[in-house]
Amino acid sequence: MGQEGKYAYAVTRIRVLETRLLDRGKIGRMLDARDAASALRVLGETEYAEVMGELVEGEEYEEILGAELKRVYRVVQSFSPDPDLIDLLRSRYDFQNLKVLLKAGHLGINRDDLLVDLGCIAPECLKEMAAGDYASLPAGYRRVVEEAQEEFKNTGDPQIIDLVIDRGMYDYLYTNARVDFLKGYLLRRIDLTNIKTAMRLKRSRTGVIRWAFLPHGSVDPRLLLEAVREPWDAFGPKFSTTDYGVVVEEGLRQLEAKGTLTDYECLVDEYLLEYLRRAKYVPFGPEPILAYLLAKELEGRLVRLIMVGKINNLPKETIKERLCDVYA
Repeated sequence: MGQEGKYAYAVTRIRVLETRLLDRGKIGRMLDARDAASALRVLGETEYAEVMGELVEGEEYEEILGAELKRVYRVVQSFSPDPDLIDLLRSRYDFQNLKVLLKAGHLGINRDDLLVDLGCIAPECLKEMAAGDYASLPAGYRRVVEEAQEEFKNTGDPQIIDLVIDRGMYDYLYTNARVDFLKGYLLRRIDLTNIKTAMRLKRSRTGVIRWAFLPHGSVDPRLLLEAVREPWDAFGPKFSTTDYGVVVEEGLRQLEAKGTLTDYECLVDEYLLEYLRRAKYVPFGPEPILAYLLAKELEGRLVRLIMVGKINNLPKETIKERLCDVYA
């Protein structure tokens, strides 16, 4: 069966789901809401109503976002001709949970509140594995966990668990991403994350550690190291000939003005969103399915930023500055 026959139904379903993504009008109304509860009521007028039930308090937004994303993954997986690709995206949440469990285990604390039920393996199953030796984990996961355990044993630093698992996760994702569109997305996210890491290392002056940068990027690690070690006025020019020159230049300008990387992160989201929009012009294939799911995740981050701002009584304009555009 060719691409058209394999994906015709799935892409048709995705085009319908895309129309239900939050548009600028709904985001604008949430921003205009007088408080968090009012913003949540606006959300209740959208497809989020399906998972909201009686949840109307602003502080319950995380439960709503998690339930909605879980619903969307379940729906898309039900008609996707490539369920393995959907599982690959979901695997990111498994790695996130593994980080939580490993650090909590070494610190002797319970952080079950940070576990998310969005991965391929239920959090309760991962907890059972964490109580043992992780031998029953899939091989790709187990290698990453073993490496993180070994590095923690050598350093005693819980932060190394985050770094090692992040590196292992992106290696796992990139290695198993059979679709060029997904590889392209991952490569761009890896590059932009590595540049942000270089900015953070330069600001903290803590030096460069072995696990700092993610693998499979197109930006030469030597360039990243030079950017960390040389003066700030040389940082931007290092990346001027890459595809990220404009993002880095504006991110540095905002960093100098405000002292945070929040604006850079928003610029990254905008850059990746523009890449995802390419899938709108693909009539048949896995690209629209992948783009929709990633756009849905980005939508969740927009809602989260608005709700946090409303709960903390931030001015509308302050919240708005932190938001990127919508996919719709």
